[in-house]
Amino acid sequence: MRDARMVNVAVGRETGNVDIVFKNTAYSKLTIQLLPVRGSRAMTNSRVAVLPLGSDLGAALDYRIRGSGTNFSVDHIAQGDYVLVAMADFQEPYGETRTSIISDSYPVRIHDDTNVTIPVLEPVDIPGQVAPAGGLDSGTKVRLQRVDTDVTQTFSADVDSAGRFTLADVGIGTYDVYVEGLSQAFYLRAVSPASDSREIGRIRIDNGKPRYFDQRSLRWLLASSMLISIGRDSGTLSGNVTGSGKPVPGALVVRVPDDPQARIRVDRYLTTYSAADGAFQIQNIPPGRYTAFSFERIEDDIYFDADFNTQVASLGRAMTVSPGEKKLQDLDFITVEELARVVR
Repeated sequence: MRDARMVNVAVGRETGNVDIVFKNTAYSKLTIQLLPVRGSRAMTNSRVAVLPLGSDLGAALDYRIRGSGTNFSVDHIAQGDYVLVAMADFQEPYGETRTSIISDSYPVRIHDDTNVTIPVLEPVDIPGQVAPAGGLDSGTKVRLQRVDTDVTQTFSADVDSAGRFTLADVGIGTYDVYVEGLSQAFYLRAVSPASDSREIGRIRIDNGKPRYFDQRSLRWLLASSMLISIGRDSGTLSGNVTGSGKPVPGALVVRVPDDPQARIRVDRYLTTYSAADGAFQIQNIPPGRYTAFSFERIEDDIYFDADFNTQVASLGRAMTVSPGEKKLQDLDFITVEELARVVR
C-alpha cells in the first residue's frame, strides 16, 4: 500500500492514464523470535500472527504462522508490508483458557530474508475511576482505542454508579481513552494520575503498568490506576450559514480544535448540518480555541488532516469557547470552487 500511486478524481472530469500493471511476485523468508520481558510469568501455547495492513487484532488467530515456544518462521512470504503480533494462552481463575495479545504491533517491510525480535509481556488489568461520578448514565463505558495506523484494536468496560471500571486483558501498546454514553454538557477533560496539568487522553501500557502522557513535562508518567476527569462546563456554538447574503441549507459545519494535542482526538471534532433556514447548533464543546467552517462538500473526515486544515484556515472563523458559554457566530459558506482555489 505504501508504494501505491495517489489518483485525484475531480467532479465532472475524466481521470485518465491510470494503468494497472501486474508484476511477478518476489518471495522471502521471515524469521521471528519472541523475547520475554524480565519478570514475565510463563506463557503457554505462544503464537505469532502476520497480518495484512488494516487488520483488526481481534482476527489475529486467523493469521498465525508456523512455530512454537519463542521461534517462528515463514519460508515463502510475498514481499511487502505486514504487521506482526504475538499471542499466548493464560489460565483464568475459574479454569477457562483465554488467548491474549502479548506484544505491541510490529510493522515490518519484507524485501529480503528478514529476522525480527519481538519483546513480549503478559497483558494487564487496568482499574480506574471516572470523576465526578454524579450524573453518569447507567450505560456509560470507557473505551481504549489502539493508536496505530496499520492495525486496529478496541477494549471497553462498563462504568458502575460510583464511577469505577476495570479494563481487562490489555496488552502492550499505546491507546487513546474515550468515555461513551456521557450526558449532554459532559465531556472527557483529562486522563491522568492525580495532576492539575492537562492531558491528551492517551496511555501507554509497557512493562506491566499503565503510563500517562503529561503535557506539562512532555513525559510518560507511571500510575497504578487510571483517573478520568469529566468536565461539565461544555459550551454551545449557534449561528447561521450564509452565502451571497442568503441563508444556505444543508451546509456541513465543522469545528476544528486549534490545540495540537486536542487535534489527535476524534471527540474534539464536532459536525452538524445547517437547517432549511441556514441555522445550526453544535453542543457539548469542550472549552478552548477553535476554527469553524461551513463547507458545500468535502471528502469524508478530511478535516482530520493537518495539511488540509493549514490550507483552509483563512476560510474559517477563529473563536474561543469559554466554559459554559453559549456562543453566537455566523459562518460564511465555502463552495467547492472556493475550496479548490486554496487546496493543493
